[in-house]
Amino acid sequence: MLFGGSEQQQQQQQEGRRHVLELGCGLGLCGLLASQLNPHGVVVLTDGDELTMEKLAVNVEENTVRNGCAVTARTLLWGEHVELVTEFPDLFDFVLAADVIYEEEAIEPLLKTVMATLREGPEALFLLSFARRNVSIEKVLKAAKEMGLVYEVDESFVCSAKGEHVYVMRRAQQQQQQDERGEEKKEGASGESSDSSSNSARDDDPPLIT
Repeated sequence: MLFGGSEQQQQQQQEGRRHVLELGCGLGLCGLLASQLNPHGVVVLTDGDELTMEKLAVNVEENTVRNGCAVTARTLLWGEHVELVTEFPDLFDFVLAADVIYEEEAIEPLLKTVMATLREGPEALFLLSFARRNVSIEKVLKAAKEMGLVYEVDESFVCSAKGEHVYVMRRAQQQQQQDERGEEKKEGASGESSDSSSNSARDDDPPLIT
């Protein structure tokens, strides 16, 4: 789901233009995997726990694949992202968060950081892998909608419990633009089909007798 998708996304991957941010990365498993799939890209791993960051630094050093992907780690508390945005002003194509919401109070600062770091554009995605702890997914999705995010899920994914899923989110206005482009393509294809039918009908018309 992360690397693949549309032809445009695959082209970006091949050209090494992926900028990936992981929030609450822990020891960095997701982000390090992303770096292996993202040659010549950029992956920034973040966490707010000091001890975790010390162990993460070791993991990054020992497990980073030498494929041209720049992997770096930064201490980050959600909601306090000004320094990160200043350091990475181009922002990120993907923001990842896996099993990070344990308290309701964490939802708002998490989503504020997502909105501040996620690039504009329909291809920019926030991928939330949600496992229920002390917070329901309904509260998370409600807050996401209020922040201006829309979501979708892959129904083929088998969940182990209600609400546990990978939620693919993007900015609401970007989703609208993507939908509009899809409708334009459909209308264009329909128009071409109609023109083809009309031309065919004209070809079958009897010749004029003068």
